[in-house]
Amino acid sequence: MNSELQSHQLGFNVVSTDIRQSILLPRFYDPSLDSAIHETSDIAEFTTLRTLRDDGHLVLASGSEVGSMAYGTGLIPFIRTSDLSNWEIKSNPKQAIARHYAEQVSKNKSVAEKDILFARDGTYLIGTASLVSKYDIPAIHQSHVVRFRVADNSPVPAGYLLAALRSPIVQRQLRARQFTADIIDTLGDRYLDVKIPVLNDSGSITEIDTIVMHASEQRAKLRMELGNLPLEVSKHHVSSGPFAHDEQQSLSHGFSVPRSAISSSILLAKYYDPSILELKSVMERDCTFTPITDLAQRTSEIEIATGVEVGKMAYGTGDVPFFRTSDMANWELKSDPKHRIAEDIVGRYAPRGVAEPEDVLVVRDGTYLVGTSAIVADDDCPMLFAAGIYRLRVLDHSRLDPYLLLVLLNTDVVQRQIRARQFTRDIIDTIGQRFYDVELPIPDDKEHCEYLASAAKKAIQQREALRRQLNAVLTRFSP
Repeated sequence: MNSELQSHQLGFNVVSTDIRQSILLPRFYDPSLDSAIHETSDIAEFTTLRTLRDDGHLVLASGSEVGSMAYGTGLIPFIRTSDLSNWEIKSNPKQAIARHYAEQVSKNKSVAEKDILFARDGTYLIGTASLVSKYDIPAIHQSHVVRFRVADNSPVPAGYLLAALRSPIVQRQLRARQFTADIIDTLGDRYLDVKIPVLNDSGSITEIDTIVMHASEQRAKLRMELGNLPLEVSKHHVSSGPFAHDEQQSLSHGFSVPRSAISSSILLAKYYDPSILELKSVMERDCTFTPITDLAQRTSEIEIATGVEVGKMAYGTGDVPFFRTSDMANWELKSDPKHRIAEDIVGRYAPRGVAEPEDVLVVRDGTYLVGTSAIVADDDCPMLFAAGIYRLRVLDHSRLDPYLLLVLLNTDVVQRQIRARQFTRDIIDTIGQRFYDVELPIPDDKEHCEYLASAAKKAIQQREALRRQLNAVLTRFSP
């Protein structure tokens, strides 16, 4: 069972001479963890990140903080802990900065291809590790993320080190070293002394490294291909100029809205953004804009449902994934969601909150995450999803393909409509029922629709197969 309650011991003794650095947190001395390390020593020797660093095999660098004023000013990704997912970097990190902000950061803190980014702070995200691809640079990483740069002559190559960091034996050690600092959890520099298993069979090390590097490279390539599909929805779609997300995205200081155009007493300016109407008028040359409410109610092509909240007491009680808004990235769900629940809990909420393969999930609540979407894979089920997520289930694939729906949801014109309808409720943003008013640009050319759906499905399934290869590598670290 994937739970911190694996051990049924009610307690254990620690002699005073074993207390280290005045640390009195019981889990730091968990005897079951020592036993697991001892068992792993049958197949591996252990080293530490500190040893690799001191021997010149590894260069470590913390990130920088550019300040919230820099957010959204440009196109250079500012990678945060929440941008690390499924062994890779999110293709659309929620914060991007202008080049001059990036240039203010020391060069030794920028990222390069084959670097490993490691979340040192952040509660549930601590210990997450991802590989930087050539498609992710240039980029800057925040101070909560540590960059590992592996030397060419290292006995622990980058791909192998990434797998080792994600292995269960290392993740358990990281959890034991995770302390609360103010309102956020952190590892501090305690991660340096985590024991990294180095398999006794050098051939296995090379094999694991090869699998990880190849699979990661291919997934990154397919990720970029997927990211280009929304740009192909309309041949008139403008990817540069007034509709581009760049540092000159909006030069307008204001606009007029006639009283008759005011909808539902909404007075938020962005709701009436004229640039969205201009973009729609361009794309209408070869697309028909269809409100989601029409697909859900008038033609019954899709069924929309929201998820459930199981409560914190359910977390860690079983193996069934409970997907939250932060568990979605790059059009897929995380293979290692931070919360899992018992199977009987799923039965209490079924069919509500249950998703099936090829359902499309869209974030409804969550500020920066609103509008993020993913398609459910076979490996994700059985599962439950949280209340801040909409589930879109296509009822007739011959009329609307779920992979086409996913592509359309990620077009610029749809994402901008979602942003325009995103309001703040209490301390969190939401699109609420206004999601139904969003209009999807469905291409008039049916063959083009089939191409978009087929290309998306092929790339997503290939990425899923590669992710399966990556996750299978982790079993090699178990005795």
